Amino acid sequence: KHAVVQLEQGLDQMIWPGQSHLYLGLAQTAFGQPEKAEINYQISLNDRPSFEAHLALAESALNKRNFSVAESHLEVVRNCRPVLGFIHQENFLRGLMLVRQGRLDSAREVFLQLLREDPNQHRALLGLGYLETLQDHPKGAKAFYKKAVEVIDSQIADFHNNPTEESAAFLVRLKQNRLVAGKALNSLEPRP
Repeated sequence: KHAVVQLEQGLDQMIWPGQSHLYLGLAQTAFGQPEKAEINYQISLNDRPSFEAHLALAESALNKRNFSVAESHLEVVRNCRPVLGFIHQENFLRGLMLVRQGRLDSAREVFLQLLREDPNQHRALLGLGYLETLQDHPKGAKAFYKKAVEVIDSQIADFHNNPTEESAAFLVRLKQNRLVAGKALNSLEPRP
């Protein structure tokens, strides 16, 4: 929560012009303030359009099951063909949308394609673990969640060894995903 306070102070002092609202939104998302985060993503998009803001707003819309709004933000990313990382994130969110629409086989194909492109796509691993859980395959779910934890831990170590200003927002999201993966993995452990 200290990060949110610092980012809010940074906004007041214009420390990160154009990007403050995006970073603040990511921190607010990580700390369970989705309404505030969405406002900051929208401000970020209006002040300085970015793929990150479109992807964050798409994810926010998905969480509200507002698929048409999510699709409109994902289309911006898809039509511009940005760097590969944003394309992977856009594809992950499309897979998530398919899950929420109950199209589990299609979602599985999207997540598997992401892993074929990059075996370290931790969000695809989380998605596949979730699908395995939904389909009552605990061994498969556990394997995907365990691999996600390993990949995320490795990525977090890389960020700590090579910190950059640009990686700060991604690191917040990565730690949030690590928490999710760890909780999912623990939920599959036998109870004493």
